[in-house]
Amino acid sequence: MSDTHITPKKAFYGMLTILLLTIGGTGFGIYQATGMLKEKATHVSKLKATNDARDVELQQAWQAKQRAEELQSVEELTADFLPESKQQSELVAEILQLAQESGLSFTGISFNASSDPTALSSQTETATAGTGVLAFPFSLPLESPSYNQIIDFLERTEQNRRKMQINSIVITPPAEAGDPYTINLEMTVYVRGQVGS
Repeated sequence: MSDTHITPKKAFYGMLTILLLTIGGTGFGIYQATGMLKEKATHVSKLKATNDARDVELQQAWQAKQRAEELQSVEELTADFLPESKQQSELVAEILQLAQESGLSFTGISFNASSDPTALSSQTETATAGTGVLAFPFSLPLESPSYNQIIDFLERTEQNRRKMQINSIVITPPAEAGDPYTINLEMTVYVRGQVGS
C-alpha cells in the first residue's frame, strides 16, 4: 500500500511551490502586459502624430482657401475703385480741376523727373505684391494757400475717383518779407496694372 498521507511538511512545500509558481506567473504576466502596453502606446502615439499632421494640413488648406478668397475680393475691389489708365495728362487735368475747385494755384507737378507726358514715371512700386496695384509718387507745390483751401483740396482728393494718398505736407516760409510761402504736397496715386506695363 502506498503512503497517501500528507504531512504538514509536504503540505508546506506544496503550498510554497504553488505560491512561487503564482508569483512567477503573475510577474511574467505583468512583464508581458507592460510590453504590450508600451507597444500599443507607441502605436497610439504614431496615430496621434499622423492625425495632428493631417489637422495641420487641413488648417493650412483652409487658410490658403481664405487667402485666395481675400485675394479675389481685393482684385474685385481694385477693379471697382482704381482706374486702369495711368496717363499723366489725365492725372494732371484731374489735379488741376481739384485745385481750381479749391481755389488753389500750383506751380507744376513733378513725377520724379519724368518728362514723358503719356505715362507716369518709371519710379513705380507695386503697392501690394500680387494685387496688380501700382503706386506712382509725385509732388505738388502750392503757392500761398489758405488753411481752408488746403482742407478743401484734401477733402476733394479723398473723394476723387483716383485713389491718392498724401504722404507728407512741407510748409516753406517766404525767403523775404512779402514773398509767398509755399506748401509742397508729396503724394502717391494708385492705378491698376503690373510693373513695366
